[in-house]
Amino acid sequence: MVGKVEQIDQELIHVCEEFYRQLEGGDIRYFDLLDADIEFNSPFGDVHGHDGVASIFEMAGRAFDEPHPEPEEFVPAGDRLLVTGTWKGRAKATGISVEARFAHIVWFREGKICATHVYVDSAKVREAIEGEGTQ
Repeated sequence: MVGKVEQIDQELIHVCEEFYRQLEGGDIRYFDLLDADIEFNSPFGDVHGHDGVASIFEMAGRAFDEPHPEPEEFVPAGDRLLVTGTWKGRAKATGISVEARFAHIVWFREGKICATHVYVDSAKVREAIEGEGTQ
C-alpha cells in the first residue's frame, strides 16, 4: 500500500487526532499534517494532493452547514489506523441534519497522513441533500 510505516504508534495516533481537531475547528493548518502527495479516496471522489483534498472539503461545505467528522475510536491495525465515528452536517438545500457512521483507514509516511480511504453511509448523506427522510 501507499504507507511507509510498519507499525502505528502513539505519535501517529496523535497526528491523526490533531488532524480531526483542526479540521473540525476550521484551522487550515491541518494541511501541515498531510503529505503533499496524499491520496484521498471516498464515495464522493478520489483525489490527490492538498488541492484535491481541499476540493472534497469545499464540496461538502457547499452542500452542508458545518460538515464535520466526529471521530470516536482510533484503532491501530498494523501499518494503518482505523478511525471510526459519525459524520455530521445539515444539508443547505433541505435543512435536514445528517448523522452518518464512518470508517476511515489512514496510512502514514514520515509522520504525515499520506492516504485515507473513507467509508461512510453515503445513502444517509444523499437523503439529506435530496430531501428524503425527516428533519
